[in-house]
Amino acid sequence: MSDPSLEDRWLDVFNTAHSDPAVVGTLACPSCGEHALRLVYVVHVQEPHKAMFMFWCDSCLNGLMPNTVVVPPGGIRIEPGEEDDVPDYTLVQD
Repeated sequence: MSDPSLEDRWLDVFNTAHSDPAVVGTLACPSCGEHALRLVYVVHVQEPHKAMFMFWCDSCLNGLMPNTVVVPPGGIRIEPGEEDDVPDYTLVQD
């Protein structure tokens, strides 16, 4: 069986982080191995339970393409406009 792709490894780590946002800081980056992952949810007032997530590594500046999900309890919520503080990271794609 072949090894999972880099994007698949990122998706696995995202699923872990999304399921339990408290563990984000303990997870190793699939790209560089550092423990510098960040996960935030951009929440709009009219839809407080759904948000666009942004998931990246502060060390190597790689991450997943933002997408819409349900915000889990304990997820870091930011308002539109605050995502300007998110670095311009490189999208991991196969």
